Amino acid sequence: MNIRLTNQINMVGACINVANSKDYVGVWTGNPPADFTTDFTQLQTDYASVTAKARWPMARAAAQAMPKPRPKPRWKMPRLF
Repeated sequence: MNIRLTNQINMVGACINVANSKDYVGVWTGNPPADFTTDFTQLQTDYASVTAKARWPMARAAAQAMPKPRPKPRWKMPRLF
């Protein structure tokens, strides 16, 4: 995923956090004509879906980039004496 898309997804998450804060939630919920409850619920659902899909490729790439642990040798050094 490129940096621009990551920044845009992060900005949406920041907006959701601010809108859910107790300081602002009363402004946009239940006040006609600006009742955005259903729209905001859909935005939160879509955001959760997008972030879940975006995590999978990053997790796979991170797992592939991690060095594999070296296996322990299965043989012992022969005794010389």
